Amino acid sequence: MSKNRHSVVIAAPVEQVFAFAADFENDPQWRDEVQQMRYTSDPPVGVGTQVAETARILGQTLETPTVTTDYEPNRRVAAKSTSGPVPIVASRDFEPVPGGTRFTYTLQGDTSGVLLFRLMGPILTRLYQKRIESYLGTPKGILEPEPAATTG
Repeated sequence: MSKNRHSVVIAAPVEQVFAFAADFENDPQWRDEVQQMRYTSDPPVGVGTQVAETARILGQTLETPTVTTDYEPNRRVAAKSTSGPVPIVASRDFEPVPGGTRFTYTLQGDTSGVLLFRLMGPILTRLYQKRIESYLGTPKGILEPEPAATTG
């Protein structure tokens, strides 16, 4: 089992950060390997909501169906893949903190079933840790207010 987690504090209210990051259709804006996310069940997002993710990973385009397994407004959204070569569980946690919201993204994959992934496990774990760290800067840039211009 591979597990990666990273947090970022975004200077925006938890409601705003949650509204952006809990809407799976926004994923292509901040997760660079995701080409498209589309709902395959009716919105709004909640437990049981289904989404199809199209992503380019290791030079291959993969479509991964997922289902939302946990949904607590302004606190947590988690989903798991329902098919694909590696079972994946991803969670998005939101916590109000002084100055904004701590947004934590966790990605867990069970690489034990595919020999190539078992062999590359440590490399993939490091790769995805760096990826998660880099993509959390994007919602921060999108959601934080622009600093006021000073005139002199």
